[in-house]
Amino acid sequence: MHKMLGIALVEIRAAEHLDSAQALADIFHNVPAMISTGHAEEEILDTVMRVAERRGMSDYIGRLHQNCLNILGSAN
Repeated sequence: MHKMLGIALVEIRAAEHLDSAQALADIFHNVPAMISTGHAEEEILDTVMRVAERRGMSDYIGRLHQNCLNILGSAN
């Protein structure tokens, strides 16, 4: 989840359109608090995906999650 958040922050910074930046901020804004309060990664991902679905970005966030898993898997 940390990797996904990092990528999302870069995407927010690089967004050419305010709508995209706002959608990503909305999707990920609860992640730091959930991490710091010990929520399970599955619960955090469920929350992220629920908001992504509402914002019409579930495909993008799903691909981002899979890419992060691939990156982390190749690092081991």
